[in-house]
Amino acid sequence: MAFYRFQIDASIPAATVVDRLRTAVGPMRPFGRNRPAGFFATRPFGADPGEKPEPPFVGAVQNESFRIQRNIAHRNSFLPLLDGRISPTPSGARINVTMSMQPLVFVFILCWLAMVGHGALTDRSTNHALLWGMFVFGILLALVGFFPEVDRAKTLLSTVILSPQNTAWQLSLD
Repeated sequence: MAFYRFQIDASIPAATVVDRLRTAVGPMRPFGRNRPAGFFATRPFGADPGEKPEPPFVGAVQNESFRIQRNIAHRNSFLPLLDGRISPTPSGARINVTMSMQPLVFVFILCWLAMVGHGALTDRSTNHALLWGMFVFGILLALVGFFPEVDRAKTLLSTVILSPQNTAWQLSLD
């Protein structure tokens, strides 16, 4: 499965990290209802002047762990799931994060690659260049869709955790 691991070392106590995450994480809504401001949102998280913005993440935060994803105003099958563990250190807290592809998307891509790869290796009646092109396209689709989202989520999570103000993430999304 496509995944990416990283860690954040914070000079604040683990309890403060948990509080900052809880401030920035909203509840997961039913399937297809995570769009905060409708499909054609133009402002970050649908915030009008004077209106409280939606949190940048949705999911769940426990005392020592979290499972979240970015709260976006559209659908994106390659949005990574962030699983994290928060552990105290002598100088503050360490947050170990693993980002992974959505399981159903991974299964779809894997089936696509298996079928196209099998056809390219065994089928004698079709153009092999076309099948190998479809195989490469499947890999590129997964990589180009997943890793830019990883970078966005990592930047936003770091901002939420390391910011001295609880609302600094609101400013970083402009």
